Parts: sequence; C-alpha cells; structure tokens
Amino acid sequence: MRRMVCKAPGILVLVAALAAGWAMGVRAQSAGAGMEGQVRAAAFRYYAGTVLGDFATYQSATRFPLAVVRAGTLTTRDEKQAREMVERIAERNKAANLSDADRRTIGANMLRLFDGASVQFVGADTAAVTFTIRPATKERPGDVLGHLLLHRRDGAWRVIFEVTDPAPVPPSYVEAVRPAPEGAKSP
Repeated sequence: MRRMVCKAPGILVLVAALAAGWAMGVRAQSAGAGMEGQVRAAAFRYYAGTVLGDFATYQSATRFPLAVVRAGTLTTRDEKQAREMVERIAERNKAANLSDADRRTIGANMLRLFDGASVQFVGADTAAVTFTIRPATKERPGDVLGHLLLHRRDGAWRVIFEVTDPAPVPPSYVEAVRPAPEGAKSP
C-alpha cells in the first residue's frame, strides 16, 4: 500500500498536466482566440499526447493515416500503429519514475515550445507549425526542430504530417535569414 501512495501524486500531476493542455485547447478554440491560437492548441495537444503517452489527447489532434518523415524517411502511421507507439512511450514514462517536479517541468517546457512556435498559413484550411524540440547547447550547436502540417476539417485542426530530424540545424544554415539585431546597420 505504501508504494501505491507514493506513486499516486505522480499520476495526479500527469492528469493535471493533461487537463492544463486540454484547457489550453479549449481556450484557444474559443471565438476570441483566432485561427493561430487554434492551430497552436492542436499542435500542443498532438505533441503533449505523444510526450506524455496519452493516446486520447494524441488522437484528438491527429487525422489518420498520418504521414511522418523522420531523417528523410517517409512512412505512414495508422491509428493502430499510433496507439502502439504512444503506449510504448507511456510505458517508458512509467518506468522512468519521474518526480512530480519533473512532470511539472515537462508540462511547462511544452507550453513554452508552442508559445514560441512559428505558425504559417498555407491556405484557409492548412497551416504549418515549426517548433524547437531541443535548443542548441555549447556541446551541440544548432536547434533540433519539429514541423507539423495541420488541416482543418469540420472546424477542427488536426495534424496530418510530421517532420523531424534528429540532427540539429547547423547555425550557418540560418545566419543568412535571421533578422539583423535592432539598431544594426545594413551592409
């Protein structure tokens, strides 16, 4: 019984993190939030469902079959494959025995990821979201990014395409397109 009591707070934190994500989605889909907020909320639900191992959350923001490009290899993921993947992530999360503080940190970091994400509209019903999965460090210069393509059908935005690459973007790739710092002189 003692073991169960110690693990219960972790489960409560996980449920609270998912509830916060759901609440963010509901707020963003309210009339005043606008399309960009709705897109961010759907992308957040997709990523949060994946990272936290919650298939219901993941499924609520995904349209199957999902196209996935990882390191240049294209695959598709149907609902059964997605469920298996998310269940494996849930098992790893459980085995990791994360503390309540760890879970809170994960949830807060995911919210920051999508607050800072780039949203581009391709059309009235298609949008792309690019977000930082892992920021650059001294040991590994360059950010690791994720890119999601979402489509809106029947008023709901859902992820239809995911692109990731485990290799970070070299800083030299983006130096030419970064805006000049404020006050910098043009060449």
